[in-house]
Amino acid sequence: CVLSLSQADPETDRDIRLCLYQCVPKGKTMETIIRQTIEAGVSSITPVVSRYTVPVLTGADQEKKIRRWQTLADAAAEQSACTVPPRINSIIRLEEIISIPADEESGIGLVFHEKKAGGKSLHRLLAGPVRTVFLVIGPEGGLSGKELETLMQKGYNTVHLGSGILRTDSASLFAVAAVKTILLEKNSWSVQS
Repeated sequence: CVLSLSQADPETDRDIRLCLYQCVPKGKTMETIIRQTIEAGVSSITPVVSRYTVPVLTGADQEKKIRRWQTLADAAAEQSACTVPPRINSIIRLEEIISIPADEESGIGLVFHEKKAGGKSLHRLLAGPVRTVFLVIGPEGGLSGKELETLMQKGYNTVHLGSGILRTDSASLFAVAAVKTILLEKNSWSVQS
């Protein structure tokens, strides 16, 4: 799905892509994440293997999972009347997540984390011109300090999810909903200095 801002602002004729990097959780939790986040407006999901990722999928098992997940994504998109077909990408290692160039005005990378590690609020991060939002969600057990540092070196900003620790499927939906709500209401708020 692509989030259209034209209803929120008639002057704005652009779409925003939400791209999720989701560390692969145990069991069928990934299926729940795919269904819920596609329904909420994510246009692509890239499954990620990180230090604390438990399932290890290789070869034919990996290809079978990707096909299954794509089928679920297509069904979720159809159910929620998405106009752009969602994409489930191949599984990658966390180190392979793309870098966000410092001078890139239309893309922003966000790492949603259970601990405070950054300075700017989500509103401040999304206040400028944004065309693509890359969201990173860790697995059960979270991201290691080194992984968080790697993502920050790649240009990702950390976003604190608040007190308490969320399950990875809850964190994914929470992150997508927070970003989508802020962007939909962008023209009704301003960041105070």
